[in-house]
Amino acid sequence: MHYFYNRMATMVQPLASSGVIGASYYEFIDHTGPLPCNSSKQGCEFGVVSANGSQKLQIMNTWASNCKYFGQADYRSPLVYSRNGFGTVCDFAQNNKAYNNIVDEINPDPASLRPVAPTKKQKEFSCGEVCPSNYPFPDSEIYDSSPHFSFDASHCLRYPLIDVYADSADISSTYFRAIVEHESAFDPEVNSCVDINGPQSPFCNTGRPTDPSDTRNYYNMGEICEFAGIALADCLSECPAGQKPCAYGLSQAIFYPGQYYAQTGNPMPPQVSGCGGANYNPFDSGDSICVGIAIFKSFLGQASRDIDSSWSVFSSDCTGGLEENERDWAKYFLASAYYSSGSGNVANVTTFRNQRDNSSACSGETNYIKFLGNRTGGHFPKEFMTVYRDAVRECGSDCPN
Repeated sequence: MHYFYNRMATMVQPLASSGVIGASYYEFIDHTGPLPCNSSKQGCEFGVVSANGSQKLQIMNTWASNCKYFGQADYRSPLVYSRNGFGTVCDFAQNNKAYNNIVDEINPDPASLRPVAPTKKQKEFSCGEVCPSNYPFPDSEIYDSSPHFSFDASHCLRYPLIDVYADSADISSTYFRAIVEHESAFDPEVNSCVDINGPQSPFCNTGRPTDPSDTRNYYNMGEICEFAGIALADCLSECPAGQKPCAYGLSQAIFYPGQYYAQTGNPMPPQVSGCGGANYNPFDSGDSICVGIAIFKSFLGQASRDIDSSWSVFSSDCTGGLEENERDWAKYFLASAYYSSGSGNVANVTTFRNQRDNSSACSGETNYIKFLGNRTGGHFPKEFMTVYRDAVRECGSDCPN
């Protein structure tokens, strides 16, 4: 990698002179390239910035550093393009800035080093942003919650890997930022505890092998940290008495660290195998974002199938049902319910129809989203959407209305 970036830096002028109009990284941030990325294959570590946003060796930034001479002064662009300002003669090739600075960039003065950074996202100009829907936000009384759920404006640009992974998954990055805001407030070292005998207990952190001296069937935080490769001195505090760890990191996913699956032989979830495999660490920001978006993408696909396959039940059977312009919003709402509660714990179409027609046809609640929002766990997707609406106001969006 060291040699490659040095070589690319020295080739800037010859490439331009030979008619090459642009050059870019294979990937700017680790784990974002199109090659398979897991513990048994290459394709993971080609970027100049680690998946968690940390810098690599300064020499790895040589190519990015040269790019700044053709971009803006306050950041290093990952792309270089010829201006071709004279028609048949590339203006890029006439520009001696890169050539004159190659030596300095390859052998920089340590006092002048600056970390490489992705291009800044501009408010109100989100290029190619994926939108939850092409229609305006629907009835706020049904789709969002009380106004005290808000988005911190300082989080609009935090962890740019969210935008990278969300774009690749074809889901709204702003919406997923709202989920992270709600779930962890952008703190990568958060863990959630649940009552050992509470209603959420069976769905997370179960099945620890018991021994005569310790009969608990769950892992404590020290054991979770050990699986994650975190020193006990740096581990998060244990849960209060009567509670156990359940969800971890930015995305608050309930999967164990990758080493749990490697050491126990238990099946590794596909989301974990695609986000570091045996090296997956839920307290690493990059790994957590990767897994969280993979989970939401899966649930959004399931929600889309569930909504589309039963659309006639939700829409045309009764007045007051879902309108066509709500269909995509309903999918995001249902996916959010799956994300927060698990798909098996969300009332399905049969349950909805039975309550609606309990006494006579259409005598109960006729709006499926309102029905979900009034049930156990239904407050979570309403809160997600409340935070999302605030995130749009704080961060800007090119989505319609």
